Amino acid sequence: EATSALDNKSEKVVQAALDKLLGEHGGDRTTIVIAHRLSTIRTADVIGYVEEGRLVEKGAHEELMRVEGGRYRALVEKQTLVAKERSEKGLSSRSNSQADLAAKESERSRLSSDGRLSMEQKEDGGEEEPEEEYKVSWKRIFAVTKPDMQFLLVGMCVAALAGALYPFWGFMFAKMITIFFTPIFPCSEDQQDPGAASVVVFTPQQLGFGTCAEYLASKADKLWDDAVFISYFWVLIAVVSIVSNGGMFLCFGAASERLCFRVRNRMFATYLRQEPGYFDLPENGVGAVSSRLANDSTLLKAKTGEPLQQVMLLVFGCVGGIVLAAVFMWPVALMAVGIMPVLGAAMTIQTKMIFGDGEMGGGPSSEDPAIGSMAGETLTAIRTVKSLVLEEFFGSRYAKLAVEGRKDSWATVLRKAFAFGASFAVQHWTFALLLWFSAWIMEKMGGQFSFEDFNIALFAFFFGLFGLSLAATGATDTKEAVKALSNIFRLLDRETKIDPESTEGQTKQEAEGSLALKRIHFTYPARPDSRVCKGLSFEVRAGQKVGIVGPSGGGKSTAIQLIERFYDPDAGHVTFDGVELPDLNYKWYHSNIGMVGQEPHLFSGTVFENIAMGGNATREDVEAAARMANAHDFITAFEKGYETEVGFGGSQLSGGQKQRVAIARALLSRRKVLLLDEATSALDNKSEKVVQAALDKLLGEHGGDRTTIVIAHRLSTIRTADVIGYVEEGRLVEKGAHEELMRVEGGRYRALVEKQTLVAKERSEKGLSSRSNSQADLAAKESERSRLSSDGRLSMEQKEDGGEEEPEEEYKVSWKRIFAVTKPDMQFLLVGMCVAALAGALYPFWGFMFAKMITIFFTPIFPCSEDQQDPGAASVVVFTPQQLGFGTCAEYLASKADKLWDDAVFISYFWVLIAVVSIVSNGGMFLCFGAASERLCFRVRNRMFATYLRQEPGYFDLPENGVGAVSSRLANDSTLLKAKTGEPLQQVMLLVFGCVGGIVLAAVFMWPVALMAVGIMPVLGAAMTIQTKMIFGDGEMGGGPSSEDPAIGSMAGETLTAIRTVKSLVLEEFFGSRYAKLAVEGRKDSWATVLRKAFAFGASFAVQHWTFALLLWFSAWIMEKMGGQFSFEDFNIALFAFFFGLFGLSLAATGATDTKEAVKALSNIFRLLDRETKIDPESTEGQTKQEAEGSLALKRIHFTYPARPDSRVCKGLSFEVRAGQKVGIVGPSGGGKSTAIQLIERFYDPDAGHVTFDGVELPDLNYKWYHSNIGMVGQEPHLFSGTVFENIAMGG
Repeated sequence: EATSALDNKSEKVVQAALDKLLGEHGGDRTTIVIAHRLSTIRTADVIGYVEEGRLVEKGAHEELMRVEGGRYRALVEKQTLVAKERSEKGLSSRSNSQADLAAKESERSRLSSDGRLSMEQKEDGGEEEPEEEYKVSWKRIFAVTKPDMQFLLVGMCVAALAGALYPFWGFMFAKMITIFFTPIFPCSEDQQDPGAASVVVFTPQQLGFGTCAEYLASKADKLWDDAVFISYFWVLIAVVSIVSNGGMFLCFGAASERLCFRVRNRMFATYLRQEPGYFDLPENGVGAVSSRLANDSTLLKAKTGEPLQQVMLLVFGCVGGIVLAAVFMWPVALMAVGIMPVLGAAMTIQTKMIFGDGEMGGGPSSEDPAIGSMAGETLTAIRTVKSLVLEEFFGSRYAKLAVEGRKDSWATVLRKAFAFGASFAVQHWTFALLLWFSAWIMEKMGGQFSFEDFNIALFAFFFGLFGLSLAATGATDTKEAVKALSNIFRLLDRETKIDPESTEGQTKQEAEGSLALKRIHFTYPARPDSRVCKGLSFEVRAGQKVGIVGPSGGGKSTAIQLIERFYDPDAGHVTFDGVELPDLNYKWYHSNIGMVGQEPHLFSGTVFENIAMGGNATREDVEAAARMANAHDFITAFEKGYETEVGFGGSQLSGGQKQRVAIARALLSRRKVLLLDEATSALDNKSEKVVQAALDKLLGEHGGDRTTIVIAHRLSTIRTADVIGYVEEGRLVEKGAHEELMRVEGGRYRALVEKQTLVAKERSEKGLSSRSNSQADLAAKESERSRLSSDGRLSMEQKEDGGEEEPEEEYKVSWKRIFAVTKPDMQFLLVGMCVAALAGALYPFWGFMFAKMITIFFTPIFPCSEDQQDPGAASVVVFTPQQLGFGTCAEYLASKADKLWDDAVFISYFWVLIAVVSIVSNGGMFLCFGAASERLCFRVRNRMFATYLRQEPGYFDLPENGVGAVSSRLANDSTLLKAKTGEPLQQVMLLVFGCVGGIVLAAVFMWPVALMAVGIMPVLGAAMTIQTKMIFGDGEMGGGPSSEDPAIGSMAGETLTAIRTVKSLVLEEFFGSRYAKLAVEGRKDSWATVLRKAFAFGASFAVQHWTFALLLWFSAWIMEKMGGQFSFEDFNIALFAFFFGLFGLSLAATGATDTKEAVKALSNIFRLLDRETKIDPESTEGQTKQEAEGSLALKRIHFTYPARPDSRVCKGLSFEVRAGQKVGIVGPSGGGKSTAIQLIERFYDPDAGHVTFDGVELPDLNYKWYHSNIGMVGQEPHLFSGTVFENIAMGG
């Protein structure tokens, strides 16, 4: 069908070129033709008639015409009769074909103009301006959330409680440290001379006890009692944590879910109200609109409930911590306020790096859109690629684009790595500053603040930062949220130019049916520089039958769309019964207008439901309309008859079946005006004749009552029209009845008819009718459509039979293979492991230094007095300067202050050192693992694409291997591979040297605490896992809304794709209700599920507090029972080494790739790479010849398409083509004609039988040599991005 898409003039020229080419080498070239024009195969050496997968007739034209009752002869005679009738009427069906193609060309030209406009703008140097932000007031935003206010208010209260827990947690932690620090003085029951003592030792009496044993027991008991008392507070905190965090998740989650549900419904209803011209603009294409429907409403939470949640956490967490610090030690609070912006900036950088485009460890770049576009274009045209043996060419092109598209240069990666390391270093520097400043305060103002004051101030601020962290963690990207907000309110506020829900406008008891277009000027919204109508005027009286013809792009289809009021004209008027369309009630007007187009749109549901959409109808009305459209027989042949599901967009029906259902839908309405736009173009000869007769009967049923406007598919249908209009360049240039126009000397319509009459006469003399050509053309289309629909029907039937789709089995891949893939990056991974180990080890060392800092500030200062007292009479222990080793008390206190200052400065140097090491370690970790991940992703993508190109075309027939699915896997799977390569190494090093290192350090200083830490680690790990899943998984922070149900997205896409059909049938309200109903059914989280998630979220926080209570209780018990073995400093180091070591565990888990997604991606990649293609285009094996002869044979072929295993297409098909022969293949739709061509091209291998070339079976021939001898020209050619020269040069 190589000339099917050309206009009359072009077809004639190209056909002549093909005829010349075919005869150029005499008997050297073998040709097989599936006929588009039967005249091209009449002189073929052999003509084959294929039916139901078998060759039922074969021979030359003259031989087949002598077969009595033969199928080929019957086809020719039938078409000859039709051609003769048309010839007698003075019309040629060739003109029909031209009119048909002109209509198609009009639409294609319109679409291409849209694209060209955009391209020209870019080529002229104008960049696409960013869309202006649509300003939305907070008042409006909160008005949207009004129905959820009760959830938000309760959520704010519990969020405030959750935030306040953090500084209170710090307060209790400080109290716990203070308990363990309570100094124990040296005690001796022997009396000593106070002046002679070199070491301060007290008698039991000085300490208020009878014996030293009583004193020590008292101290141990007090520590135990205080620890148990504090432990109760930890348990209380844990209970409050369940209520507060769980309640926060529940309330904000419920509000977010409800808001998302309402907004999605409002958005979809608003989209349905928009005029069709709105969807012509590229930014409002179906894909973009569907994406906004799915995503924007979920982002709206970032401007509604999420800010409230963040504010409460921030105010009562971070700010509350500062306030608490100010109460106990205001200088520390002032310093905290000063360093907050710096810490905030560091946390912002970390969050962006870990969860943004950089990812943890510098994840690979997302796929460059240019690469994705090239991959999609290539895979869509995979048969063309195979036919021309271009696999290697496109593999190289993809690799080249991938090199050019790598976003991060080394300089960029280094800059990111430094920023990542510095963000951690800033935290250490702030600790150094805080330590230095606190020491300075204690030296200068020591008398004003106790060590407990300092402790509370420090830990209240430190733990309060967790509130800031939690508020920022999992927060929606602000830019994305603002963009989504703009999209939503811009849509909701948009006043549609043509409102289908308007109740205003005139109506009549009964319409007459007259129409008029008066001086119409019009440009499409997407093509403002291209005026289509330039003063177009014509009038249609009630009951008239009007035909419209003219060249492509002249304005014929535009006139139909203006009558349907899909658009309003820029100037001029369209009237119905004398009233301008904007002044008529929209629904009343459309209840009087019916339309049948060339490409019908059906909707998911049953056949009955689709026909009944044409109007309120009974079962009998639907069946009657189906009979009139010649659809009843095929419908009742289905197992479920009228209750058969048509699938998405009617995918379960063939093209002809869909058209007949659409015609039945239009016939059902019995409207006053009927618009026919090539309504029978997709039907075979028999169906077309029956349906056309039905339409003719319908048109004449009410005499002058029905007004009909026809854009001609068959010119015979408009020859008897009352008026025929010739539209050219947006104007009506000729008008009149057929006989009138034929009398116009030099008239355009007459020239068109005469030209087609001459062609028809030539064909009639040859005994062939071009009508049969049209039938063969349509049969080939029907074959492909039927094949595709069968694929879909198989899937649908499997689901209807109750069989659920089985989850794809995980493809097992050994670690050995995984690491083998990373071998080229081993140097990066090894260095990355080393610096990751250093980064992990910093955390317990950080804890060690923190403990040292606390110990410095808790150095006890004894009461000093220069007056001598009787030791036995003293009720309070007071020392003389001499007992303390100093001349005066002032010297003693100054010495203590100086020592504290010197020790603090010395420790501060270590903090600075830790900060420097942090830059190197964290930055190096980001750099090394990022570089390894980027390189790995680059290699794997290239290998995947090359492997896809090696697969046989049948691989892409399966739904799971469609171009969309394959493109998605190419874009995403390789980026997830890091979860099984560099990421585990990074996590192990952070975990071992962080968390495990902390436990080891704890064991060195206080082994019982280390043992307890090991015991509670699994519990803490489980709690952190739950939190991570809730915050970053499907629950989101605050229980974010569910993602869109695929069924809802599918329904929305289907409806918006067919927006003109929806408008024509006034189905906006119907589909709005259907969407809302699906949305209710598709809400994933029931209240029970939300409550369960909320409890789990709260409990995950409570577990942390309970473990602290347990650790405190156990430590107190150890100090009571084994107090002599461990000092306060030992306890401090053990506690903080473990505590800070947990940060290593947290960092290892944070930003980690979802394991399930990673395993799935891993399976996809290695299943693909390991797959042995059934037909390998890169194979060097197989026979070759110096020169091919060109003979072909199909012998006893049995074949089923991979995607339709229950539908055999070829059932013993056999035919032979000798070298140099010209063979034509004809037959009914679905008979196996196109399948034979694909088997010859070796797109598939037969299930049984043999395909041979020059006597050798195709699998035994060298693939590239064989395809270098096979050329194919299809009906719908695929070209590739590049120049005309490059596209032609691909042929050799």
